[in-house]
Amino acid sequence: MRSSSVPCLLLLCHALLGCADDAAPDESTVAPSVQDAEDAIDARVKPATIHITSEFPPALVVFREGLRGRWRPARQITATTFEAKVRGPYVVTVVCAEHPIFVDFNETLTWQVARTLDDSHDLSFCDVLPTQHAVSGHMVQPGFVQMGDTNDRSTVPDWDFNIPVPTGAFDLIATSADAIGVRRGIPVDGDLAVTPAVDLAQEGTGLVDVAFSAPNATPDETTQVSVGLFTQTSTFIPARVFLGPLDAAKAAPAAALIATDSQSASVRATTGTAFRALRQPFHIGDNTAFTLPPPLGPVTWKVVNGEISMHWTTLPPFTAFGEFIGGSALFPLTPPSYLVDLSPRFLAATRIHDFKIDTDIPGFQSQWLIDFTDFYNRDLTVQNVPNPGVVITSETTEFIDPTQPQLAQQSRASAATTTAPVRRPSGAAQP
Repeated sequence: MRSSSVPCLLLLCHALLGCADDAAPDESTVAPSVQDAEDAIDARVKPATIHITSEFPPALVVFREGLRGRWRPARQITATTFEAKVRGPYVVTVVCAEHPIFVDFNETLTWQVARTLDDSHDLSFCDVLPTQHAVSGHMVQPGFVQMGDTNDRSTVPDWDFNIPVPTGAFDLIATSADAIGVRRGIPVDGDLAVTPAVDLAQEGTGLVDVAFSAPNATPDETTQVSVGLFTQTSTFIPARVFLGPLDAAKAAPAAALIATDSQSASVRATTGTAFRALRQPFHIGDNTAFTLPPPLGPVTWKVVNGEISMHWTTLPPFTAFGEFIGGSALFPLTPPSYLVDLSPRFLAATRIHDFKIDTDIPGFQSQWLIDFTDFYNRDLTVQNVPNPGVVITSETTEFIDPTQPQLAQQSRASAATTTAPVRRPSGAAQP
């Protein structure tokens, strides 16, 4: 797509951004002569039209060219469609106010997405859940029940499950400590009580013992393995088969699966705030030694005048780069969050090692701001998907507790306790 513009764009980025290892200066620091040069170059490049869509009307849609351009409103076509004309690398900011991520849970989510002309010209924001129906039932053994991408679980036997499921036909996947069972293609077009009770002693297939290893894990890392199952009716979240120590894992045998099922194993290592994982398809008899990806180089965040910036050093090969900042809020207020999604082409073109989440934008409202003097969590996730089913993840997560400065940097496990749910950029996969 418009590959002829790439040399010009690279020259423009190098001329305007300066040293790649330095943080980009604010727009106010750009000399008029430099800005004039940028405008002159822009005039010689044919603009491309970026199409922006949303599932419900966003509260704000603006864009800028490069890292220091002036924020401009996108042209509104309908209440949920917009257009922006750009001539080079650009950033789009979209605010999804009171964004319904989960049933009965809203947030205010600010997206900042950076792309180049060689990336897709179609961007989508503010996804919402379809209408959900309550699927209920009873399970004899302790364990997990999943339909679609949601599940319910219990550590005690003889329990009732209740799962929100959209309209469609879904597989019910049930797992216990030693068995798995799948009921295929259950139609859902309203609230549904599943019968008979799920009893894996009667309808399940026994799981098989497997010992995984991570040859390059370091002594200070805590390791575990997650074995999951995707069927044709699960999209983002695999049903849990096993989660625990590498040498005591279990997996589903071929007898429990059909051709369209996809079982995978994710070997993970955590130390302090750092997390790395390799997920790949797995069948009984496959190689159980998983070589972990390199961790992220040092990542640091800085808050100045209420705006947060991130600096990174080295990055492993990646296809998705996402930064999530989750604020806190007391009910009935909606928690504000920021999500940054930088494409590999954008990072290659700009050669940046810093990114500031800019909220000094005309029309940006104070209630959308994260209060960095309160509790919040921050996360950088870099993923590479070199082949179908293979997901390589390097991540760092910090939970900031302003009441305990000495505990400001917590483990990844602590970050899971925050009120804001973990978000991942479009294209990111389950680690």
